[in-house]
Amino acid sequence: MSGKVEYKHYKSIDFITLYCYSEVERTGDFRYLLKIDDYEELPDIDTTYLSSIWDELKLEKQEIELKLSRRNKNLFTDQVYIFDLQKKLTRVHSLVALLGLKDYHKDEHYLKELSKEGYRLNPNKDYFDELVRIKKQSMNIQTKISLKHEEMMSKLGPVKEGEEVSIYKTIESIEDYTKKDIDIHKITMRKWLEKLHRVNEEITRKSMKNG
Repeated sequence: MSGKVEYKHYKSIDFITLYCYSEVERTGDFRYLLKIDDYEELPDIDTTYLSSIWDELKLEKQEIELKLSRRNKNLFTDQVYIFDLQKKLTRVHSLVALLGLKDYHKDEHYLKELSKEGYRLNPNKDYFDELVRIKKQSMNIQTKISLKHEEMMSKLGPVKEGEEVSIYKTIESIEDYTKKDIDIHKITMRKWLEKLHRVNEEITRKSMKNG
Protein backbone atom coordinates (compact mmCIF):
# COMPACT_ATOMS: atom_id res chain seq x y z
CA MET A 1 0.00 0.00 0.00
CA SER A 2 1.28 3.43 -0.90
CA GLY A 3 -0.55 5.17 1.93
CA LYS A 4 -1.50 7.97 -0.48
CA VAL A 5 -4.87 9.58 0.34
CA GLU A 6 -7.24 10.02 -2.59
CA TYR A 7 -9.52 13.04 -2.22
CA LYS A 8 -12.85 13.49 -3.92
CA HIS A 9 -13.51 16.88 -5.47
CA TYR A 10 -16.41 18.93 -6.77
CA LYS A 11 -17.06 18.55 -10.47
CA SER A 12 -20.14 20.65 -11.02
CA ILE A 13 -21.76 23.97 -10.12
CA ASP A 14 -24.73 21.87 -9.01
CA PHE A 15 -22.75 20.52 -6.06
CA ILE A 16 -19.90 22.84 -5.16
CA THR A 17 -20.80 25.08 -2.24
CA LEU A 18 -20.78 28.86 -2.39
CA TYR A 19 -18.07 28.85 0.27
CA CYS A 20 -15.69 26.58 -1.66
CA TYR A 21 -16.21 28.35 -4.97
CA SER A 22 -15.76 31.84 -3.52
CA GLU A 23 -12.66 30.76 -1.60
CA VAL A 24 -11.00 29.51 -4.78
CA GLU A 25 -11.86 32.86 -6.37
CA ARG A 26 -10.56 34.78 -3.37
CA THR A 27 -7.36 32.85 -2.68
CA GLY A 28 -6.57 31.07 -5.95
CA ASP A 29 -6.12 27.87 -3.92
CA PHE A 30 -7.63 24.97 -5.85
CA ARG A 31 -7.67 22.79 -2.74
CA TYR A 32 -11.01 24.36 -1.84
CA LEU A 33 -12.40 22.20 -4.63
CA LEU A 34 -11.77 19.13 -2.49
CA LYS A 35 -14.61 17.48 -0.60
CA ILE A 36 -13.18 17.51 2.91
CA ASP A 37 -14.60 18.13 6.37
CA ASP A 38 -12.16 20.79 7.54
CA TYR A 39 -10.99 23.63 5.30
CA GLU A 40 -8.95 25.18 8.11
CA GLU A 41 -6.21 22.62 7.42
CA LEU A 42 -5.92 21.98 3.70
CA PRO A 43 -4.00 18.85 2.65
CA ASP A 44 -0.60 19.18 1.03
CA ILE A 45 -1.25 17.87 -2.49
CA ASP A 46 -0.39 18.58 -6.11
CA THR A 47 -3.28 20.74 -7.40
CA THR A 48 -2.36 20.63 -11.10
CA TYR A 49 -5.31 18.41 -11.99
CA LEU A 50 -7.67 20.65 -9.98
CA SER A 51 -6.84 23.71 -12.10
CA SER A 52 -8.54 22.16 -15.14
CA ILE A 53 -11.55 21.28 -12.97
CA TRP A 54 -11.69 24.92 -11.89
CA ASP A 55 -11.65 26.09 -15.51
CA GLU A 56 -14.63 23.83 -16.23
CA LEU A 57 -16.52 25.11 -13.20
CA LYS A 58 -15.94 28.73 -14.25
CA LEU A 59 -17.28 27.97 -17.72
CA GLU A 60 -20.31 26.25 -16.25
CA LYS A 61 -20.95 29.26 -13.99
CA GLN A 62 -20.66 31.66 -16.94
CA GLU A 63 -23.17 29.62 -18.94
CA ILE A 64 -25.68 29.74 -16.09
CA GLU A 65 -25.16 33.48 -15.60
CA LEU A 66 -25.61 34.11 -19.31
CA LYS A 67 -28.79 32.08 -19.37
CA LEU A 68 -30.17 33.96 -16.38
CA SER A 69 -29.00 37.39 -17.54
CA ARG A 70 -30.57 37.22 -21.00
CA ARG A 71 -33.98 37.89 -19.53
CA ASN A 72 -32.61 40.66 -17.29
CA LYS A 73 -31.01 42.37 -20.32
CA ASN A 74 -34.36 42.26 -22.10
CA LEU A 75 -36.06 43.71 -19.02
CA PHE A 76 -33.49 46.51 -18.84
CA THR A 77 -34.13 47.39 -22.49
CA ASP A 78 -37.87 47.46 -21.75
CA GLN A 79 -37.29 49.72 -18.75
CA VAL A 80 -35.30 52.19 -20.87
CA TYR A 81 -38.12 52.15 -23.46
CA ILE A 82 -40.72 52.89 -20.76
CA PHE A 83 -38.56 55.63 -19.23
CA ASP A 84 -38.17 57.35 -22.62
CA LEU A 85 -41.93 57.21 -23.21
CA GLN A 86 -42.62 58.61 -19.74
CA LYS A 87 -40.22 61.50 -20.43
CA LYS A 88 -41.95 62.19 -23.75
CA LEU A 89 -45.43 62.15 -22.17
CA THR A 90 -44.36 64.48 -19.36
CA ARG A 91 -42.75 66.87 -21.84
CA VAL A 92 -45.78 67.00 -24.14
CA HIS A 93 -48.14 67.65 -21.22
CA SER A 94 -45.83 70.37 -19.85
CA LEU A 95 -45.65 72.09 -23.24
CA VAL A 96 -49.42 71.91 -23.71
CA ALA A 97 -49.91 73.37 -20.21
CA LEU A 98 -47.45 76.21 -20.93
CA LEU A 99 -49.03 77.02 -24.30
CA GLY A 100 -52.39 77.21 -22.56
CA LEU A 101 -51.16 80.00 -20.32
CA LYS A 102 -51.82 83.61 -21.30
CA ASP A 103 -48.12 84.57 -21.19
CA TYR A 104 -47.14 81.75 -23.58
CA HIS A 105 -50.17 81.91 -25.89
CA LYS A 106 -48.96 80.72 -29.34
CA ASP A 107 -45.34 81.05 -28.22
CA GLU A 108 -43.21 80.08 -31.24
CA HIS A 109 -40.43 78.51 -29.20
CA TYR A 110 -42.76 76.14 -27.33
CA LEU A 111 -44.78 75.38 -30.47
CA LYS A 112 -41.50 74.36 -32.13
CA GLU A 113 -40.60 72.17 -29.12
CA LEU A 114 -44.03 70.54 -29.30
CA SER A 115 -43.48 69.93 -33.00
CA LYS A 116 -40.20 68.14 -32.19
CA GLU A 117 -42.24 65.70 -30.09
CA GLY A 118 -44.42 64.98 -33.13
CA TYR A 119 -47.43 67.19 -32.33
CA ARG A 120 -48.52 70.18 -34.44
CA LEU A 121 -51.45 72.53 -34.02
CA ASN A 122 -53.70 73.05 -37.02
CA PRO A 123 -53.66 76.85 -37.61
CA ASN A 124 -57.10 76.65 -39.27
CA LYS A 125 -58.74 75.36 -36.09
CA ASP A 126 -59.40 76.85 -32.67
CA TYR A 127 -56.11 77.17 -30.78
CA PHE A 128 -57.40 75.84 -27.44
CA ASP A 129 -59.35 73.02 -29.06
CA GLU A 130 -56.10 71.97 -30.71
CA LEU A 131 -54.30 71.92 -27.35
CA VAL A 132 -57.04 69.68 -25.94
CA ARG A 133 -56.77 67.42 -28.99
CA ILE A 134 -53.00 67.07 -28.63
CA LYS A 135 -53.28 66.29 -24.94
CA LYS A 136 -55.81 63.55 -25.72
CA GLN A 137 -53.69 62.16 -28.54
CA SER A 138 -50.64 62.07 -26.30
CA MET A 139 -52.47 59.60 -24.07
CA ASN A 140 -51.56 57.02 -26.73
CA ILE A 141 -48.10 57.22 -25.17
CA GLN A 142 -49.57 56.16 -21.83
CA THR A 143 -51.23 53.23 -23.58
CA LYS A 144 -47.84 52.14 -24.96
CA ILE A 145 -46.32 52.46 -21.48
CA SER A 146 -49.08 50.33 -19.96
CA LEU A 147 -48.77 47.65 -22.64
CA LYS A 148 -44.99 47.45 -22.25
CA HIS A 149 -45.37 47.33 -18.47
CA GLU A 150 -47.80 44.42 -18.79
CA GLU A 151 -45.36 42.66 -21.09
CA MET A 152 -42.55 43.11 -18.58
CA MET A 153 -44.65 41.76 -15.72
CA SER A 154 -45.54 38.69 -17.76
CA LYS A 155 -41.82 38.10 -18.43
CA LEU A 156 -41.11 38.28 -14.71
CA GLY A 157 -43.78 35.71 -13.96
CA PRO A 158 -45.23 35.04 -10.50
CA VAL A 159 -43.63 36.70 -7.51
CA LYS A 160 -41.06 34.54 -5.73
CA GLU A 161 -38.76 35.02 -2.80
CA GLY A 162 -35.36 36.21 -3.82
CA GLU A 163 -32.07 37.95 -3.09
CA GLU A 164 -29.11 40.16 -4.54
CA VAL A 165 -25.30 40.14 -6.18
CA SER A 166 -21.33 39.98 -4.94
CA ILE A 167 -20.22 37.45 -2.22
CA TYR A 168 -19.68 38.09 1.48
CA LYS A 169 -20.92 41.68 1.24
CA THR A 170 -23.75 40.59 -1.01
CA ILE A 171 -24.70 37.71 1.29
CA GLU A 172 -25.19 40.23 4.09
CA SER A 173 -27.35 42.42 1.84
CA ILE A 174 -29.44 39.47 0.75
CA GLU A 175 -29.94 38.25 4.28
CA ASP A 176 -31.12 41.74 5.26
CA TYR A 177 -33.41 41.86 2.26
CA THR A 178 -35.00 38.42 2.67
CA LYS A 179 -34.75 38.26 6.47
CA LYS A 180 -33.27 34.77 6.03
CA ASP A 181 -29.82 33.44 6.82
CA ILE A 182 -27.71 31.87 4.08
CA ASP A 183 -25.46 28.95 4.98
CA ILE A 184 -22.50 29.40 2.63
CA HIS A 185 -21.26 25.91 3.51
CA LYS A 186 -24.49 24.31 2.31
CA ILE A 187 -25.91 26.37 -0.52
CA THR A 188 -24.57 25.33 -3.94
CA MET A 189 -23.30 27.79 -6.54
CA ARG A 190 -26.24 27.04 -8.82
CA LYS A 191 -28.74 27.77 -6.05
CA TRP A 192 -26.82 30.92 -5.18
CA LEU A 193 -26.89 32.21 -8.76
CA GLU A 194 -30.60 31.49 -8.98
CA LYS A 195 -31.16 33.38 -5.72
CA LEU A 196 -29.30 36.40 -7.09
CA HIS A 197 -31.39 36.29 -10.22
CA ARG A 198 -34.68 36.00 -8.33
CA VAL A 199 -33.82 38.93 -6.07
CA ASN A 200 -32.83 41.05 -9.03
CA GLU A 201 -36.21 40.31 -10.62
CA GLU A 202 -38.05 41.14 -7.42
CA ILE A 203 -36.20 44.43 -7.02
CA THR A 204 -36.89 45.26 -10.68
CA ARG A 205 -40.58 44.48 -10.19
CA LYS A 206 -40.78 46.70 -7.10
CA SER A 207 -38.95 49.56 -8.79
CA MET A 208 -41.42 49.42 -11.69
CA LYS A 209 -44.34 49.37 -9.29
CA ASN A 210 -43.03 52.36 -7.36
CA GLY A 211 -41.73 54.20 -10.42
